Amino acid sequence: MFPSTTQEFVFGDQTIKLQLPVEAAVQEWYKTQDQETPFPFWARIWPSAKALTAFLANNKQVYENKSVVEFGAGLGLPAFFTASAAASVLITDHARDAMEWFMQHHASLYQHVAQQHFDWATNHAWPEADCVLMSDVNYRDGDFKDLMRLIQHYASLQTTIILATPQRIIARDFVQHIAPYVQSTTIIEVDEHPISVYVLG
Repeated sequence: MFPSTTQEFVFGDQTIKLQLPVEAAVQEWYKTQDQETPFPFWARIWPSAKALTAFLANNKQVYENKSVVEFGAGLGLPAFFTASAAASVLITDHARDAMEWFMQHHASLYQHVAQQHFDWATNHAWPEADCVLMSDVNYRDGDFKDLMRLIQHYASLQTTIILATPQRIIARDFVQHIAPYVQSTTIIEVDEHPISVYVLG
């Protein structure tokens, strides 16, 4: 698919090894495909994913022995971190390339992690979950309505929802939408970016 590099991420006493696509190659290929986005969001580990994983490292009780689903997982760092203690883990993304990357590079390393192509704007057959993970998913205001539908569904089931988002201007509007569901907020700085991690329910 794309050339890759191996990178290790250490959180607490756990090391997660991932194969990351070489960004220059990804960017060049997407340009030739006349894509709207010159670099696809799924193909990079963003600060919010690191912040969410750091939060999970300090709050094992939210996922231990529970079914975990990560939406908009991209390369899946937070979900992979939970896999050692969760009852089950499912990563999902609307980008089929992200799921193909998982099958090619990570399925054999994380055999107890399942994957599913899932677009929350069109697919409302929500997977069962005790714990839902999302990082940096609220970057377009056009997605807010569908994201709120997802949050409302899982909140009605008393599912723990953990959402990490950078403190960008557009995030402020989304935070107002989710305010009734916020149970706690933690600020984690990653690469000089302050990231808000919200526990919703």
